[in-house]
Amino acid sequence: MKDEEGASAVWPTASPGITRWKSPRLPARPAVSGLRIKGQMNLRANVVSARPTRFWLALIVLSAPLACLAQAVPTYVHVPGWPSYNNGSERLRRNEVTGVATDAEGRVYTCNATRTPVMVFDRAGNYLGSWGWPHTTEPHAIRIDPEGNFWVPDLDTHQVCKFTPTGTLLFALGERRKRGSDTGHFNRPTDVAFGLNDDAFIADGYGNSRVVKVRRSTGQFLATWGRRGSGPGQFHTPHSIATDAAGLVYVADRENRRVQVFSPDGAYLREWGTGEKPFGLFVTPEQRMYICYEYPCTIGVYDLFGSRLAYWGGKPIGKAARGRTPGLLCDPHMLALDNQGSLFTAELRGHWVQKWVPR
Repeated sequence: MKDEEGASAVWPTASPGITRWKSPRLPARPAVSGLRIKGQMNLRANVVSARPTRFWLALIVLSAPLACLAQAVPTYVHVPGWPSYNNGSERLRRNEVTGVATDAEGRVYTCNATRTPVMVFDRAGNYLGSWGWPHTTEPHAIRIDPEGNFWVPDLDTHQVCKFTPTGTLLFALGERRKRGSDTGHFNRPTDVAFGLNDDAFIADGYGNSRVVKVRRSTGQFLATWGRRGSGPGQFHTPHSIATDAAGLVYVADRENRRVQVFSPDGAYLREWGTGEKPFGLFVTPEQRMYICYEYPCTIGVYDLFGSRLAYWGGKPIGKAARGRTPGLLCDPHMLALDNQGSLFTAELRGHWVQKWVPR
């Protein structure tokens, strides 16, 4: 591990303060007949039930090869001194970092509840500036859509804001500081993901336990699904959301300790248990799913059917548990990978974003 004097940390590995990484037993991918499947889809009153069509059942089979594309998961080495906290960015050290995203040019965007809610760094970790205030005051995540625009769900305002890459507000969904569960309101939304067409999926999150589908170009409401519960298509804190190359939607159902999978229209397809509470999801172009777990301070890598490919980290112990030790995870909340394969972890107790590069 990297200690406070500067040696590098390597994941997966065994080291003081971190659990030993083990080669996981990979469960057999379930046959289609073994999945939890329901009948037909019902779009009555724009509310989607958990019932897939035959089309999406077939897509499960067609998606299986995508889940097999991933080979060995790389070993990650911690980058000490990233970011450099220059030009005023030291304020990032004083607040929980709740989200992270990267763009095609290698810039890294973090979010935190300050008057500089979105902070921008170049690939080398130099601070470039900030934007977002006062439109977002308690951002929970940050995501970049296929057009290069930024979406930020906010717990304080109960809105989801869409920005240009330079921070100009395009629109805000929901009524500012008015929570609700109808088509025009949110209740502490947590995350956003993007579909194959003009779709955006919002995890509405802490208050409503549902997914809201909107048109990402205009923000027009399209549909919603989910309610509080533990059954198929129900949620207990949908904390993060992601999509794959086939357009399927993955929801981190945090308190139910599982990931649920849906068609773009909200039809329930399958699920897998995660053991720990999943916090942040990220699907790579290779169709691997990275999941961070805040409380055990770990990261898992999975195929899209829930077979675990790698798992590392662990709650810091001893001296490391009393402070923030670079090279150790400190309550990872969200994560992202850039186009060079570098991994970024947004951490709450750490009050930082850490960078890890494949070795």
